[in-house]
Amino acid sequence: IDGKRKVLLNGAVSGLSESKAKYITDLTDHFLDPARLQNVDLSTLTDEELREKLLAVKGLGPWSVDMFMMFDLQRANVLPVGDLVVRKGLALFHNLPVKHFENKKNLSSLSQLCAAW
Repeated sequence: IDGKRKVLLNGAVSGLSESKAKYITDLTDHFLDPARLQNVDLSTLTDEELREKLLAVKGLGPWSVDMFMMFDLQRANVLPVGDLVVRKGLALFHNLPVKHFENKKNLSSLSQLCAAW
């Protein structure tokens, strides 16, 4: 209907693109694999461990992991520096051009300053 190719998951039309269906399948595979995420309590992992495990899943990037940490795990010490709205807000607050916060070094130093919060 919307021009996108619909994918069958378990015999039903999913409404997802083929790539998104593959990402969901890969996420499922990770949770079914004892060597990866099966029986892992994600809430007990450090931020670094969690990032390493989740970024190994096809389709999950730093932004998705940050959002999961903030909204699902309720971790308060996450600064989603890859989020354009966050970068624009930081630029406005610090009276700097948004391009300043495209530099990973500038973002890293800023996130360290905010770590105490």
